[in-house]
Amino acid sequence: KACTEIVSSHFNWDFKEIHSNLYIIDSPHGEFKVETDADLIKNLAKRSKSNREANEIDFDGVIRETIQPFTETFVPVELVSPPLNLKDLTLMNQICDLLYKSGARGTSESFNYAFGAHLNPEVEEVDASYILQHLQAFIILSDWLKDQIKIDSTRRLTGFAKDFPNKYIELIIDNSYSPTMDQLIKDYLEYNPTRNRSLDMLPLFKHINEKLIIKEVQDTRVKSRPTFHYRLPNCQIGIPFWSISTEWQRWQTVELLANNPNVLKTAIEVYQKYRLPRLSSQTEFLSIVNDMVLSLK
Repeated sequence: KACTEIVSSHFNWDFKEIHSNLYIIDSPHGEFKVETDADLIKNLAKRSKSNREANEIDFDGVIRETIQPFTETFVPVELVSPPLNLKDLTLMNQICDLLYKSGARGTSESFNYAFGAHLNPEVEEVDASYILQHLQAFIILSDWLKDQIKIDSTRRLTGFAKDFPNKYIELIIDNSYSPTMDQLIKDYLEYNPTRNRSLDMLPLFKHINEKLIIKEVQDTRVKSRPTFHYRLPNCQIGIPFWSISTEWQRWQTVELLANNPNVLKTAIEVYQKYRLPRLSSQTEFLSIVNDMVLSLK
């Protein structure tokens, strides 16, 4: 609730309580959602509210109040923005600064803080080639992105969203791979039937073919969205020179490569030659990728 009150008070926005672990803030940009990122706590809060509304004994509320103090140090509060235009992206930087000044802390502040940040760039086309090119570009740039992000030691020790498996990379990092949309989704599901990927494609693929995703992935947390779900390993709130805009600019490098077919074709060939067989060290490959990134800008 504190996060909700800080944001709503600063911008003079109204908010409403759905239950004690979920609040909605009404803004001119749409609804912001503030919730604890833990299913157990959220489910107890929902049932507690139902118990109280029905004038029943609230055992769920007692359990929630008992365990919540023990979870507050490692269960993050999640602030989810509505879809924003690029010109409104600075709003998220303002909110991050506001929350940091009010006591919010990022990944580097404690070993317990295994926090991440997520971006959901909207897709411009629901087209197999367009989506594949972004997947390929992301995989080729993944070492470069990690190097730029400087993944916190907490995240390295506690784990974060996994990379794509090598077999899947071998399949799609190939200039001869040209699947239909159905084949692209089926191939993805064969190797990645999970949300646990740094670029989680399940929300987008559920938007495109909901029946197939529901059939193959029994996880109710997968929500249909026409976006690339980019799960960043760190939330570096409070670190100088870091902002949501910084991470967005890094993502835009992926888009630049994806939307430059000639450079992407060459990048795939370079990746096949040096990175897949591990003929070069990561440092050597990063040098190659850095030169490629500079050529895009």
